Amino acid sequence: MPVRTGRYFAAFQAAIAALADKGVQNRKNDHAWVQSEFNRRLIKNRKVYPDKMKTYLLNMQEVRNHADYSVEKIGKNLARRQLGRADEMVESIEKELGK
Repeated sequence: MPVRTGRYFAAFQAAIAALADKGVQNRKNDHAWVQSEFNRRLIKNRKVYPDKMKTYLLNMQEVRNHADYSVEKIGKNLARRQLGRADEMVESIEKELGK
């Protein structure tokens, strides 16, 4: 699995774990549901994570899809920014889960 895909899925799975930790679960963890519930419940309502993270999962998924399925390349700066956001999100969730 390419690094770009692995980082997005690490952030995606971390978001699922964060939701489950707060008692929010769904039998089918599709991307739209996880993004929506993470944003609504853990950023907007409970303010567990910073507001700036509300676009992270969607943007990472869009960049991953573009990188995996488009013939056009993504720029290095965009790739680095998304990798950094994935790492930031995973680290933030790990810290919260460790409390």
